[in-house]
Amino acid sequence: MRCFLCIEIKKSEIIKKILQFQRELNSIDAKIKFVEEENFHLTLKFLGNIDPSVVDDIYSIMKKIPFKSFSICLKTVGSFPKTRPRVVWIGITAGQEEILSIMAFLNQNLKSLGFKPEKRKPSVHLTVGRVKFIKDRNLFSNILEKWKDYSFGEMQVTAIQLKKSVLTPKGPIYTTLKEIKSL
Repeated sequence: MRCFLCIEIKKSEIIKKILQFQRELNSIDAKIKFVEEENFHLTLKFLGNIDPSVVDDIYSIMKKIPFKSFSICLKTVGSFPKTRPRVVWIGITAGQEEILSIMAFLNQNLKSLGFKPEKRKPSVHLTVGRVKFIKDRNLFSNILEKWKDYSFGEMQVTAIQLKKSVLTPKGPIYTTLKEIKSL
């Protein structure tokens, strides 16, 4: 099973604003595969293909994450890489330290199950879409510039999910396998 650990984005006011941003990006001559609203999340650790027998072991580690409910603010937009954008994202301002702490905990503790720690510096973001083609990069850049300082809203993080991802031609289907609640 292809799996990852994440924080779901379920607050309707935030979702409405993300969809508005996606609509504006969709208005330009570009091919962007947008993330569906039911799949909005912040990835904490991508696990890749795992054996179903390790789910309970992962859950045991998840239950040891020392986190209390905290607030995050989704603000700023961007794309990477800068030269030839492949991913459009929304950043996190408030709550980044807490998320980075959880990511570090997972990186360290999942090693015991054979998961390799991330070598790259973590980037806390919500993927909005994956870019296939942009005809007018200036127009694309102008939209990102317009939304650069926009606040999509704040929400409380009260849970972390272990998700299974099934890739289909219409896009991925995510199923929650396990969930922990904040202390």
